[in-house]
Amino acid sequence: MHLWQTSLLLAATGTLVSALPASTNSLQARYTECAANTQWYVCAKNKFVGCCSVDPCDMDDGCPEDGNNGPPAPPTCKPGSETRIFGPEMQAVENGKVRPEIGTDFSVSRTGSTAHDQQMTFKNIPTNAKRCSLGWYAPTDSTFTVDGNGQTYISLVQDDGTLKEIGLANFENWPGSEPAVDHPVTSTDCQETLTFRLHLNPKAKDGEVLLVQNSKSGFYLTPVC
Repeated sequence: MHLWQTSLLLAATGTLVSALPASTNSLQARYTECAANTQWYVCAKNKFVGCCSVDPCDMDDGCPEDGNNGPPAPPTCKPGSETRIFGPEMQAVENGKVRPEIGTDFSVSRTGSTAHDQQMTFKNIPTNAKRCSLGWYAPTDSTFTVDGNGQTYISLVQDDGTLKEIGLANFENWPGSEPAVDHPVTSTDCQETLTFRLHLNPKAKDGEVLLVQNSKSGFYLTPVC
């Protein structure tokens, strides 16, 4: 089974996209502040985004608590702050068409002329952010495999649907035995929702990359005000 098939299977059966704790260090930065005894959730099944004291991702109407249903207003960022947003929505791309299933993990591959690409979306970005930096981080205990070609091109999906190549994330020679290292990749102007297209270098050898993403691992976005 290809890695992209595994990712789609997880997307079809799983419900919790990400849950960020209320207090994290700089490499596990929170999306927004949550009240005591609550956590931040991004749910694929019911589209709930927000703080809740219970896991709302398998509930039809999202969080059952008053005032927590539906997406909250976009957060704001403070000048000089570097809050990192982990847990983007991931969708498989086949023959240039984006599949509707939403997953959590980064998984791309290429075998000959057959490629399995991905689309990655960050939502609820602070409205006052001016520049957004994209990077990736893999803790030493993360699920992370690279086989062959790991040169991943990153394109910004523009408002008219066209793609603008803005960077390259090279996963080759990773993971290694070295301690976890932060990997800045590229940056772009911010807007409330940013969508990227990811694919392996078609001129390189065959390859597969899998990185399990959560509140402390994978691609992240850093809005700067």
